[in-house]
Amino acid sequence: MMLISCIRAENRKLHTAPIWILFFLLPIISAIYGTFNYLQNLEILTDGWYSLWTQHTLFYATLFFPAMVSAYAAWLWRLEHLGHNWNLIMTVPVSPIDLWIAKFAVVAKLTVLTHGFVFLLFTLCGKMFAGERPPAAPKTTGSNSEKRDRFFLPASPPACWRSCRFA
Repeated sequence: MMLISCIRAENRKLHTAPIWILFFLLPIISAIYGTFNYLQNLEILTDGWYSLWTQHTLFYATLFFPAMVSAYAAWLWRLEHLGHNWNLIMTVPVSPIDLWIAKFAVVAKLTVLTHGFVFLLFTLCGKMFAGERPPAAPKTTGSNSEKRDRFFLPASPPACWRSCRFA
């Protein structure tokens, strides 16, 4: 029961938090960079939506996402590190593990929301620059390796991982 109270308290911290600027700004910058890079290299990137996805994730996953998750976690732990708040926390009837799990749950929630926003930006950029709608994956008949090799468009980031070929 204390865990739910801790999660609610951590969620209250987010209402006026400046991390919402990061939540919106960094994915938008990443989408702009990825779309610009895609448009500048259309002669090389010929797979439409798939190529656009690779350019979006190139910037988002390597540059912006790790910094965003770090900022989310740092903001949530910030109050505990100011003044003598650790002493106050140790006097309340909340176990440290509940506090940690609550902060982890809130950071995970922000991360999932960020991924949703990135996917929304990808869809908007794709409709504007890569075609009307994403093509369906081609139907194949053959062995599983042939099906894997012919996989065309990731419907979500995990599907993108299935399409990667390792030497």
